[in-house]
Amino acid sequence: MFQRFPSLCCRVVLVGMIWLAGMTVTCHAMIWQRGVKTTCKQPPTGVMKSVVRLLYSPLHVFGGCGVLLDADTVLTAGHAVDDWKASSICVRHGDQVISVAKITRHPDMKVDLAVIHLAKSFDDVPTMNIWKPPVRKDDRVWMGGYGISGELIEDGKSSIITAAAGLDFASGYRTGRFASGFNRIAKVGSHRNQIVFDPPGKGGEQNEVLPAMFDSGSPVFVQREGAWHLAGITVTVSNRMSPAYGDRSSHESVHASLNWIEKSAQER
Repeated sequence: MFQRFPSLCCRVVLVGMIWLAGMTVTCHAMIWQRGVKTTCKQPPTGVMKSVVRLLYSPLHVFGGCGVLLDADTVLTAGHAVDDWKASSICVRHGDQVISVAKITRHPDMKVDLAVIHLAKSFDDVPTMNIWKPPVRKDDRVWMGGYGISGELIEDGKSSIITAAAGLDFASGYRTGRFASGFNRIAKVGSHRNQIVFDPPGKGGEQNEVLPAMFDSGSPVFVQREGAWHLAGITVTVSNRMSPAYGDRSSHESVHASLNWIEKSAQER
């Protein structure tokens, strides 16, 4: 969900707007059925334990991912919260669900990032390591999150869902389950240092995961100095609904917005 192009899905509850208390409110997010399963064979490990799910009120439907910068601050994709009031969003981490107190959107709407402040802290969450220098082409990354719900348009052997099935991630991609794995950066764009990955099967990483398997707001980590550091946030992925875009995906660089992220995270 949260693609920048339409998606066909029989499980969509509401697309682009939600009806609340007799009034229609325009929103940028697609909202998926609350009943999708989020249990999985592959639980989050390591830094992936900081991945959270966004839930939209009043139905608490699954609506995307984020990553905890600390126990009460989340970094996510900006379009995941555009036109939503803080009171209409909750964040789930494990079995805990906490309401949102404040949303800070990046002042440049072309930069697809937002910081979420929670009403209280989650239990036992370490401070996130952020990699401050830019990442590089061919850097190996660890990425993961909760999969996009809903039906996909399949296109034979070239479809993302077919490639995902080969990695045993198809069910996670379609039902909101958690998955993670490795990939390699194909390009670091000159525009905001956006991180771009090759189409499925084109990279050099064996059994690479597909960025399009994960909802917007999911993290990209790079290994430096013996530890994994946050390097990017998923913002646009292709599910073949946009032929001009193809199978690529792009991720906002943490490096390019570091000063804003650090300042926003400190504001209460």
